Amino acid sequence: MPPASPQHILGADLSALAAAFRRDGYTDASCDEVQSLTRALGLPPPQVTLRALNAPAALRTHTALWALGLPVPEAELAPLLGPPLVERLITLGILNRGAGAIRAEFSVIPSDGLLTTRDFDAVITGKPAGDDYVLGIGPSTRRLAALMVPTPGGLTLDLGTGQGFLAITASQWSSRVIATDVNRRALSAAAFSANISGRTNIEFREGSYFEPVADLRGKCNLILCNPPFVIQPSGDRVCFTGAERGDRCIQHLVEEGPAYLAPGGWLSVLGNWTHTDESDWADTPMQWAKGRQCDVWIIRRQSWSPRAYAQSWIDELTRNGASADRPLVLDEWLAYYESLGIRRITMGAVVMHRREGKNWARFDTLFSDSAGDAGPQAAQLFENQTTLNDLTPELLLHRAIVPVRGLEIDLRHRFGEQGFAPSSITLRNTTGFPMPLSVQLGALEVVRRLDGSRSLAQIAAEVAQVHGGDPASLAPAIASLGMELLRLGHARLAD
Repeated sequence: MPPASPQHILGADLSALAAAFRRDGYTDASCDEVQSLTRALGLPPPQVTLRALNAPAALRTHTALWALGLPVPEAELAPLLGPPLVERLITLGILNRGAGAIRAEFSVIPSDGLLTTRDFDAVITGKPAGDDYVLGIGPSTRRLAALMVPTPGGLTLDLGTGQGFLAITASQWSSRVIATDVNRRALSAAAFSANISGRTNIEFREGSYFEPVADLRGKCNLILCNPPFVIQPSGDRVCFTGAERGDRCIQHLVEEGPAYLAPGGWLSVLGNWTHTDESDWADTPMQWAKGRQCDVWIIRRQSWSPRAYAQSWIDELTRNGASADRPLVLDEWLAYYESLGIRRITMGAVVMHRREGKNWARFDTLFSDSAGDAGPQAAQLFENQTTLNDLTPELLLHRAIVPVRGLEIDLRHRFGEQGFAPSSITLRNTTGFPMPLSVQLGALEVVRRLDGSRSLAQIAAEVAQVHGGDPASLAPAIASLGMELLRLGHARLAD
């Protein structure tokens, strides 16, 4: 029996399920232990993992049912959940009753304090994943979650919500969240997650791109999309690749999304786009974003040749159980890229902020992931970049700046003839993207004085008085350092 509609699932009382998980210790930590055990055993059949698991009986039952996809005796499950809840979950298509045993339709994995759902891996089910397969929380989901700029009390739109992690995360501070997907099964899975995670401010709509949300034009405070961005000639799962040719999927989102933003609203899109050589990687998304009344930050994580990209994704799709009737042939992929004139493919993100006035665009290559939530860092970077458009080094000398929380000074020493001596200084953010900045040793005297209480010109005078020298000769270098700290989001103008 297929899962019920999102509306029916949201309307059901499933609070006892979350309570049972808490009571029986089915948590992030217990699921991490199962994953570690599975890897240590060499990815064996789930029955082998369960036999090796040292856990109380109740936790073993939850693990077997929700993590490993195994059938459990109904007589074993009923005392844990209560017969009424078991029947309710069967009616909703979340559980399926067999001959004296119960199977789960979806896997439930606690993550980041939420209860997230997904389809079981093909290695567990023993059958290829279908077109309506519901992916779990992968690296791209977490990268986009880290880029969310919180808009407390606002309206968030999550396009292509999948298992619903982004929508549920945003619901913690949004007044209203609308999540869409073309995959009805994914919407049901996301509604199940929202219900058992206690999120009541999420609405689910079925449809492609902006079709189901025409009423939201100009109203969204935040738009998120982690779309099916794999660029390939054909695909058998909408969670990986859509019907668009090349990078049209990302193009559509960047071009159309801004019209749905309220003034001051944000749009964050993750994806892959194509270009011709290594140097022009930002040109494609910059052309899409042009004239959209938004400031734009284009982030590159990695670029590939067509062959390297194809080989990487063919391996990934094969591991995730792509259907055997759609052969993943390298030559077919390369011929497809050749027909579209694709010479390079980049993975990255586009962040847009709707703002009146003269808009700007910038691009950065950030090879490493953010260390935790980079949303506040992104908001500060946008504020700073707008300020820098009208700020010269000379003007900045008369302003005070203050480092952001999480800025770290990495002072290295090297051993030489005189023993250990300072050799280099690197400033980096520890709560978002590192954005490392190497500075001269003398800059340490300046950075340590950046408390927002005095201008950069005053700091130049202090340094000159302590070490001897002319403040006027120090000022240009100090102003340049201040401009770079603002550009990288390492500091802000003092109030």
